[in-house]
Amino acid sequence: MAASLTAGAMGSQTGDSLYGPASGASLVTLRGTDGLESGTGIMPLVYLTDFGGAMARSVPDLADMLNVVVAADPDDPETSAPGRHTPADWRSVLDPNALQGKRIGFIPSVWVDPFGTTNTTDAEKAALQFFVDAGATIVEMGVTVGGTDTPPAPAAPPGDIRSEGWGLYIDSHPELVTQGFSIFTVVDVNCSQKKVAYVRAAASTCSVAPAPRLTAAQIQAFRDYRRGRQATAKTWMDTGGADHLGVDAVVYPGLLSDISLNDGGGNRASFGRRDTPGAANGIPTVVFPVGYNNHGQPINIQLLGRAWDDDKLVGMAYAFEEVANAAGHGHVEATTAPALPHDHRKK
Repeated sequence: MAASLTAGAMGSQTGDSLYGPASGASLVTLRGTDGLESGTGIMPLVYLTDFGGAMARSVPDLADMLNVVVAADPDDPETSAPGRHTPADWRSVLDPNALQGKRIGFIPSVWVDPFGTTNTTDAEKAALQFFVDAGATIVEMGVTVGGTDTPPAPAAPPGDIRSEGWGLYIDSHPELVTQGFSIFTVVDVNCSQKKVAYVRAAASTCSVAPAPRLTAAQIQAFRDYRRGRQATAKTWMDTGGADHLGVDAVVYPGLLSDISLNDGGGNRASFGRRDTPGAANGIPTVVFPVGYNNHGQPINIQLLGRAWDDDKLVGMAYAFEEVANAAGHGHVEATTAPALPHDHRKK
């Protein structure tokens, strides 16, 4: 997609694996509300948190992708969660006036380049002017007495949902056992010495038994917990800002620094990123380009919304994109991939 060889693709995100690549390649993506799209078949890093999302080079292209992939799935209970609502046609939300009168929350503490070696966050902050140009108001959050830069969360239920996710995945893929892969439990996944060194756990640390499997009631408790997190996030947004009048969405940076600095790997910290509260709370974030930093690398920002505000966020991203593109600060075409020769006469 970065090389403009395709119009759309799919990815999956636990913390940053949609917004990170989108930011590094000047793309658009949506980490939707839990259950917006089916999670069937996704290898689970964190079960119920992982989200399979569409990626594209523009918001209209994203809408076309969403028209295909957004649907209820009988094999994924999340797609039948209470409160679900989606547009019949995602193109219908592409309103150039979608930001008129909107209040966009801004949390200063999350807009810091930890290296101080690039102007990535400075350039991203400068792009916030396009919200104003499109009719929105920027409202500071998390800077008042008692303010917070993340939504409060209810207490998590007991149990190991990560291990359970792998247990369910292995249950649905018997070839992992029968075709010589020797994957029986999450311990086999974590401790395989066949993995590349980048993510390989030391064999000496792997003499552990897998966590007990969860009951259906325990899994439902985790689903209810994520619904509770959606509710507390809504309250946080409903009362956001120094005036406590609430915000329509909260804006976050994409990556915080140059692309090459963003993934530690091998259990090292990734200092070039700060994930939004979206994935942890099961609420949507739409991610879109805002040009490039002073090193010529693409940069993005992202909007966080309430559960099932996906269509509103896509509409706001479109309104922003219209203004940013007109100012030359939208999608950045790759310069490292040569154009492919083609013959218009052939059909």
